[in-house]
Amino acid sequence: EVTNKQMHNVLKWAVYRKKVVLDASSMLRNAAGRPKRLLDLDRPKSFLSCRGSRIFVVAGKEDYPCVEVTWYGAAAFCNFLSEMEGLTPCYDMTVRHWTCDWNTDGYRLPTEAEWEYAANGGLSGQKTKYAGSDNIDEVAWYGDNSEQQSHAVGTKTENELGIYDMSGNVSELCFYEDDFTIEKAAFRGGSWGHDARHCGVTYSGKGYRHICDGYLGFRIARNAP
Repeated sequence: EVTNKQMHNVLKWAVYRKKVVLDASSMLRNAAGRPKRLLDLDRPKSFLSCRGSRIFVVAGKEDYPCVEVTWYGAAAFCNFLSEMEGLTPCYDMTVRHWTCDWNTDGYRLPTEAEWEYAANGGLSGQKTKYAGSDNIDEVAWYGDNSEQQSHAVGTKTENELGIYDMSGNVSELCFYEDDFTIEKAAFRGGSWGHDARHCGVTYSGKGYRHICDGYLGFRIARNAP
């Protein structure tokens, strides 16, 4: 899961280059292309803040998952990080429903099929109920053990691919599998506020790209070289 520290570093780069702007309601928006809500810095679950042109992380929350981010905010993060690393961005931010060029080498959100493949541990995975185990308490922060809050990334057991938190902690934004061009998003993995059923590898939630919440974060993917 993308952490507050990782988001902070990318936003600091983007703010300096005037790629994002902060509106009167403490909502970060992209400065070029079709403007979208990216990240809400005014909600209590957000551990990021902006004063002037500076981005801050709440002390001690650097390694917690970044939340209060929309699907568009996650996509913008992918584009900005791609630019930082000299890769070709995937997302066209000039169209109404931002689209993805699947052939570029930049970062993007995973499809639901890619997410589930990784959560299952790849080809050698044991196809457990949760990502890495049939015992949810081994691998996930969820409603029964989280004390109703997120936790630092990587504090539970990883799955067979060495990936942490694919079940629980925060739900993860993915491409909506049925149609990549519409204003919908998929949420996978469940979160600190969900019951065990929602944290299963096969469970899929649906919503809209403009939604942001304290239980909602993301992880990123790239095409194999």
